[in-house]
Amino acid sequence: MFPVDGSAPYDIVHSDRIGYEHPAWSPDGRAIAYASGGIHVVQADGTSDCVVAPGSRPIWSPDSSRLLVVGADHPVTTLTVVRADGTGAITLSDHARDWPTWSPDGMRIAFVEERLFPLFGPRDDPYLEAADDI
Repeated sequence: MFPVDGSAPYDIVHSDRIGYEHPAWSPDGRAIAYASGGIHVVQADGTSDCVVAPGSRPIWSPDSSRLLVVGADHPVTTLTVVRADGTGAITLSDHARDWPTWSPDGMRIAFVEERLFPLFGPRDDPYLEAADDI
């Protein structure tokens, strides 16, 4: 962590793991999600580091209660929603592409899904998933 006031940087993750990627602050500022052999959530003070889901990119819901998790396979991958504590995982798609996004109110998720059609080949279709059941 690099404080903007110029004070000394400090670690919030204390582990021998390597390969930390895609850090994302929760909108409420209390936690950071990151990828390192799965999606982890750590409190901003460095406590309670835990794995919440497999995947490579975390995207917080606007209310900080859930994460949209993009799987590790590229370019077509799994898209999962999980609570910030790692419970209640629901897979939305096994063929998601690009960056999914939450609506500002956290009630919907927009993403693109690749579909294969025998005569025409792959086609990307946009989807809007209601998040209130997730």
